[in-house]
Amino acid sequence: MGRLEIKVRRGWPALVGLFAVLGLVTFLATVATAQDEKGGDNGWVAELGAVKDLNEKAPVPVKAMFRNDEDVLMDIEKLYVRWEQVNSKTGRWVVLSAIDTYMKCKVEYVECDGVFRDPCYGSEYDLDGHCIKGPAKDDLPDYSEYAYIEDDTLMLRRAPTE
Repeated sequence: MGRLEIKVRRGWPALVGLFAVLGLVTFLATVATAQDEKGGDNGWVAELGAVKDLNEKAPVPVKAMFRNDEDVLMDIEKLYVRWEQVNSKTGRWVVLSAIDTYMKCKVEYVECDGVFRDPCYGSEYDLDGHCIKGPAKDDLPDYSEYAYIEDDTLMLRRAPTE
């Protein structure tokens, strides 16, 4: 009479699946917490140089040496950095890859024309990295949104690559 009987017939695989998903979610949350606590996977950081040295109208070539949280060199990338005055009170840092998107040649800044030019195939890019002459079709990779200033030094953060 007061006995509760539970019959699981068709629903038990779904129940097992639910517990498996809950276990996976718990595991992933534990891994993420452990990475945050030891500083892992927070991205790689490169010092691009002193702000006063990079504050030019013309793009400045920079060799970005990306290091992880343990200060181990992880990657090196060639970039161009420039300060763009937006109005009388504000501006923004423009950080572009110096590597052409077409055949991976290093682009050069041609001051008299105000463009970046690929010396291998002749592609040209404007100061914001937009392709204005082919054969390349893609713009130069733009890392401007990942640039920030720390202790009067321009820094660049990026996600780790495998």
